[in-house]
Amino acid sequence: MKQRVVLAIAIVEVAVALTLVPVANRARLKTTDFVNFYLGARIVRQGGGARLYRRQTQDAAYEALVGYRSNQYFLHPPFEAAALTPLTWGAWSMPLSCGC
Repeated sequence: MKQRVVLAIAIVEVAVALTLVPVANRARLKTTDFVNFYLGARIVRQGGGARLYRRQTQDAAYEALVGYRSNQYFLHPPFEAAALTPLTWGAWSMPLSCGC
């Protein structure tokens, strides 16, 4: 029962994330907070959950993804990053391709 609830919550989170992502202009994607959610989830998936809130960890991840540092960081609860890890199994723009 508990696993079903967690799975349902994860599915709802993914559906909401995919619905709210601005898919019309991919160039604008780098300036949205989608990148912050994606990076938080990717850091957790790669085993960096203990370092998730360190500025150096997020700076390095952000720079590797988009090519520059940002002053925006993933500051949400860690369960959100964990719930969004399925979005990180492909290319970072793949979650956007469902609506384009």
